[in-house]
Amino acid sequence: MKRLILALAMLVMVSPAWGGVYLDGNDLHLYCSDKADKLSEGVCYGYLNAMSDSSSGDNRGFDGIKFCTPELSNPRQLRDVVYKWLDDNPQHRHFDAASLVADALAEAWPCP
Repeated sequence: MKRLILALAMLVMVSPAWGGVYLDGNDLHLYCSDKADKLSEGVCYGYLNAMSDSSSGDNRGFDGIKFCTPELSNPRQLRDVVYKWLDDNPQHRHFDAASLVADALAEAWPCP
């Protein structure tokens, strides 16, 4: 199921109708909101799961921003952490989503 969501998210993000592959914090905030439609929700969960799954072992974090997502965290928890961070920091939403997700996860779950 996780791979299906990720595949859907990647397909949607490269769709010309969605403006290419660049996803910023404003987009992610919208896709992860409680009012998002199912497709947007799939993009949100797929994006966050991909970020979390890609950070494991010696390769923790993204672009120098280290985070250690708990092994038992679930997609809804990831979504809640990132959405709250984006909601609390609207001044940063114009930056790319990947670095903002890393910032949110690093604040919630710093590596020991």
